[in-house]
Amino acid sequence: MKFAYLLLSTGLLAACYNPSLGETPFRCGTDDPKCPDGYSCHVYSPAEQICEAGSVTVDGGGGGDDGGDLTCNDDSSIEPNDTTGNAWVTPIPSTMPSVSLVQLAICPTTDKDLFRFGVEVNGKNVKATITTDVASGPLLLQVLNGAGATIANGQAVSQTEIVVAVNNLAIGSYYVQVQANGAGVENNYTIDIVTCDGAPCP
Repeated sequence: MKFAYLLLSTGLLAACYNPSLGETPFRCGTDDPKCPDGYSCHVYSPAEQICEAGSVTVDGGGGGDDGGDLTCNDDSSIEPNDTTGNAWVTPIPSTMPSVSLVQLAICPTTDKDLFRFGVEVNGKNVKATITTDVASGPLLLQVLNGAGATIANGQAVSQTEIVVAVNNLAIGSYYVQVQANGAGVENNYTIDIVTCDGAPCP
């Protein structure tokens, strides 16, 4: 086992792996695949790239300034949700007026995430906020009507938040959509969707 670890550490063993590696992390190889099945290459720094059991790691494309890889969150529990027909159905308004979801990702760059919510009375307002590293890859946040047409685009309000709000909605179904805002962009994010009466949602 020590011998295999040293070979992986120095990149001499590119794609040959002991089939019983267990949970102990080890350095990524230099050629593809960098890790065996069931493991992913987590990039902590250019010199520290570790194979670990679990989540998927992909090339960050247009990622951060250091051009490193992005470790995409595993949001398979809500996938597929890339069209209005298979959008993830929020509990709004059936059981609660808001929802928060964490550890989501736009990966690969062609990915879209759609979240359906309902308006049960005329005049409702909605506000959606995604928290992400805007500098690592811009994401596009939108509200769509029941036909899938865009009715509002989000704006970056800081280096970590993009917000979209629509007031005075009519009864019906709507969607919040998140996607890459540019070719090659992949990024992780969390999302908060809230509906409210009267004044714009806080």
